[in-house]
This record gives sequence, structure tokens and C-alpha cells, in this order.
Amino acid sequence: MKADVSKSASSGTLEISDLGGAKRRSEARYPASRRIAILPCNASDDWKFLSVELVDCSRHGIGLISPKPFTLGQQFLAKLKLGKRTVLLLYTVQHCATLGPKFRLGAEFSGLTATPANEDLDRVLTSLQSAS
Repeated sequence: MKADVSKSASSGTLEISDLGGAKRRSEARYPASRRIAILPCNASDDWKFLSVELVDCSRHGIGLISPKPFTLGQQFLAKLKLGKRTVLLLYTVQHCATLGPKFRLGAEFSGLTATPANEDLDRVLTSLQSAS
């Protein structure tokens, strides 16, 4: 399925119709435009971070453009600088659509690794949106 990821002219955010049948979102998405590093959690010959484009985010999810496809339910770690430390966020893929030679992913936040479980998700969202 090819996703139309055109942005709404009035709000600058993606609309549910842009994702071609994705499940209805329960929270607001915020546009973002930056590169982040993710590490797929599936076993492969070479475990290495992959550079992807973050296109939107919410408290419990992110939208990415990836050079590689992901399967539904596949998990990955996203590297995020949170203040003075770097944390790894665990996400689970909810959808993957072909977008020309790349892939549009939507993933749901599944947890934090190697950090206290009570991290403030608003702080995580703010860090995802920042350009640093």
C-alpha cells in the first residue's frame, strides 16, 4: 500500500487519511523533522543503528521514514538525548507503508530501557521535538 503523506495545509500536521487506513489516534501528533538513530531488535547478521527521519511524534508514538521496511509488531530501540544523558526508547511497529523507495513507519511507545520506569513522557516528547 502506498501512503500519501501530504501535510494538511491548515495545520501542518499529518491527518489520519494520510496513512491509508491506520488506526485512529488517541492523542495529538506534532510535526518533527530530524534524523534519529534506531536499532532494530530482530536478530540479524549486523547489529547496528539505522539512521531514519522522524516526521512526527506524540507522547505514545512516532512516525518515521526508513530506508528499510519493518514488519507489524517488530520492535526497535530509538536513541534519544534526554538532558545530559542518552536513553533508549523501545517502540513497536504498528504500520509500515511503501513510500517510493522508502517506508513510512508508525510505532507505539513500549517502554524505556536502562533508566527508571517513571521517566516523564512529556519530557520525552519535548526532547523528540527539539532539533538537538
